[in-house]
Amino acid sequence: MKFVIYHGTSMKNALNILDNREFISQSKINHWLGNGVYFFVNDPDAAEWWGNMKSPDDGAVMSAEIELDESEILDLDTLTGANVLNEFYDLWNDLNSDLEFPLETIRFIKDNPSQAKHVQMSIVLDLIFEMYGYKACMYSFVIERLQV
Repeated sequence: MKFVIYHGTSMKNALNILDNREFISQSKINHWLGNGVYFFVNDPDAAEWWGNMKSPDDGAVMSAEIELDESEILDLDTLTGANVLNEFYDLWNDLNSDLEFPLETIRFIKDNPSQAKHVQMSIVLDLIFEMYGYKACMYSFVIERLQV
């Protein structure tokens, strides 16, 4: 499957990506769809919004065309993808008491209790990617209707 993807970022980061010819992922404890680079599929407006939100003075939008096999994509907008996530999440919760978390993760959750769910999702999705060989994850944002 071919996709046109858009990435919202700062101008400095965009120039760095162009110079190095690669997107560089930054790991975060609470990346809600796992660690990696986040893109918007067929939505340059969303990428522009994100780039301006993250870097108001010098937001930038980059685009690229990628091709992935359907088996390499965990599509959480489908029942199949949601089932993969839910089944693995249930398994992870069953094993949770036996797992040891790095001290940094424990401190982060203690200091940011509202982010605990994002931390769990990031850990689970990183494990799913590693175990099943996914290269991309898709999930749609809920867009609230603006009240006029």
